[in-house]
This record gives sequence, C-alpha cells and structure tokens, in this order.
Amino acid sequence: MAEAASHPRHAGIELGRAVAMLAVVLIHVPPPPAWNALLRPLAEFGVPYFFVVSGFLWARGHLARQSARLAPVSPASPVSPGSAAPSTRAWSAWRAALGPLPRLLGLYALGFVAYSLLPLDWLTALLHRRLLASVAATAQATLTALARAPLGTLFDGPPGGFHLWFLASLALGLGTVMLGVRLRRARLLGGTAVALFVFGLLAGRYAATPLGIPLGWSVRNGPFQAVLLVGVGALLAQRMSAQELAREPANGGPRVRRGWGPLGLALGWLIAFAERHALGAIEAQPGEPDVYSLAVLPLGLGAFFCFHDLRITSPRVQRGATWLGGTTLGVYLWHVLLRVPLASVLAVLGLYPARGTNPTWGFAALFALSVLCVLLWRTGLRLCAHGRRRWSGRGAGRGGLDQRPPIELEGV
Repeated sequence: MAEAASHPRHAGIELGRAVAMLAVVLIHVPPPPAWNALLRPLAEFGVPYFFVVSGFLWARGHLARQSARLAPVSPASPVSPGSAAPSTRAWSAWRAALGPLPRLLGLYALGFVAYSLLPLDWLTALLHRRLLASVAATAQATLTALARAPLGTLFDGPPGGFHLWFLASLALGLGTVMLGVRLRRARLLGGTAVALFVFGLLAGRYAATPLGIPLGWSVRNGPFQAVLLVGVGALLAQRMSAQELAREPANGGPRVRRGWGPLGLALGWLIAFAERHALGAIEAQPGEPDVYSLAVLPLGLGAFFCFHDLRITSPRVQRGATWLGGTTLGVYLWHVLLRVPLASVLAVLGLYPARGTNPTWGFAALFALSVLCVLLWRTGLRLCAHGRRRWSGRGAGRGGLDQRPPIELEGV
C-alpha cells in the first residue's frame, strides 16, 4: 500500500514475508511423500502470515494518513493542503481510498492471463516445437473451466494457476475490511468475519464430520478466511497507539508480548497435526490439504509476533531483509511457471525424481532454483528501473529535480 515516508519498512516483518514465501514455495514444490507429512504442516504459517501482515500494514498507513490530516499546518510551511489542484486532490483521495486493491487486482489479472495461455511444461513444448499447440490446449482448458464453473474459476484461478486464489482472496479480504472501516461498522465487520470463517471451516476442512456442511465446491478461496485474518492484522495496528508507531525505529517496533509468537506457532502446529490425525481417522484420506483449518489463526498471529518482535540492528541486514520482502509477490506469481521446466532439467541431471528414482534432495534443488530464478529476474528489472530513474534525473536536473518522494506499495 502507499505508505507515508514517516513509517519506514519494518525489517523484521519484511524478513518474515521472505521466510513465509519460502514456506509457500516449499508446499508447491513439493517435498518427497515421506517428508511432506512433516514439512507441510510446518510450512502452513505462510499464507495466514501474509493475510495478517497485509491487514496490519494497510491499517498502519490508514492511521498515519488520518493523523496527517488532523495535524495542524505550520504557517511557515511552503505548501498548504489546499494549494493542490482539485483534480490532484481527488486523485489522491481515490488512491488512498482504494489502497493496494488496484495493484492486487492488476497482478491477479496478469497472472490469470499468463497461466491461461502458457502450459506449465512450456520448456518441453518449446523444445519439441509445439508451443503454439500447447498454448491453444491450455487456453481451451481455461475456457472449459470458465464455462463449467465461472465464479469458482475466477476465485481459484485457471487450471495451471492454482495458486492465484490467494491474490483474489486477499483483494476480497482487504476490500471488505476497508469498507467496514470506512463505514465505521466495526462490530458488524467482526461478526461477519467470524461467521465467514466458521462457515468455511464447516464446509471445508470439517465437511466430513457430523457438524460439516458439504457443499461440493472449495471454500479455501473467497472471503472465508481472508476477512478474519486481514481484520485481525488491522486490529493489531489499531491497538498500537500513534505514539508507539511514531517512536518505532526502522529496524523493529514496540514488542507486543514476549513469548506470544512462539506460543502461537506451537499452538497452531499442534492443532494442525491433531486435525490431520483426527480427520485421517474419519475420512479415507486426510483432510483436503488446500482447505484452511482452525490452525491458521494461531499460526498467522504467532508468526506475526515472532517477526514483529525481531530486532535487526545491522543496517546491511535491514536492507537485505527489506529487499527480500519486496520480492515476495514476484516469487509467488511466477514460481509455479518455473516448477515443471526446472524439474525436467534436474531430472536429466539426476537430481530430481524420474523413472522411479527419488533423490532425497531433489525437491531442495528444485526449490532453490525456482526462488533463485525469480530473484535474478527481479534484480534485473530493478537494475533497469534504477538506470531509467538515473537517466530521468539527469534530464530533470537541467530544469530542477523532482522533489516528490517515491511512493512504495506495501501490505501484499
């Protein structure tokens, strides 16, 4: 989200975003079956952490803008609030009202189009000179899915972009919380969030239990878990007073409660493992792995407290953590498109399961290469953008440098 310059990016939270992204990629690789039963529940904190952090960062920026509007304007200030053109003020108001939603929806649309056209095994199709036929088949599969279940496909993403549900769900969650805050209906928002969360649990993870509500469609996506987790993050930001946020150093914030983070993670993992064991006894197979569980709430809060309370004093580590946190959306958006081609290359080298073999560290090689490729691509784009800014600065220097501060997008 667009956040005021007075609120530097929290290095601990940004490092947490990078670690959570690694956990999400680990789930999608995935590890060998013998390891998956242990590693998957441990990595399930990633998605709820992103939801909580998104709500926290949006609410922090919202509170900062409110404080800036209420602050008295110094007579010696060279710029007064009313000096801007009406069109500029209206555009700024719309941008502040929409927050990160335009960027989120734009990224979702980009990912939806890309995964609707490109086959996941695009490297093999390219090498065998049948890329166009594979693109046509992938597009046909997306059209078939849209014709069969248009709303579910829009919420879940195309068949190849199964991970895009998070962007749509985050946009719905943020939009609902922003609307509730703007209408000043906190109690209604809280009740709606809890009701959606409980309904999603009964219709998803607990659908096979006596209390379950089997619907036949996925409740992982949509607003069911997103509204509650984003709202909890916004509530955390609201509970921290404006004075605490103003004193917040760049390398960390005021500690909420020491010990709450590890306790929340431990409770979440305990619930996750207990659910898998209990549901495995009820169903022929364990609960659907992509359906959220009761554990997401303590996992998201526990991870948030752990990384929020993390003290990072080294400026170099702060810069590195901030940079890594800024790469999370790129890694999330494109890592699935790299998974199958990299697996094919590693299989030829004997480093990934192929023809019955199952190298123990094959998934680790695929995991590392997927993240590395996206980070290298992101670094190249950033260097190109930096070069363009330097070139534009030279041109602007002849007639006066542009003194407007850059706007950073956070919260997703």
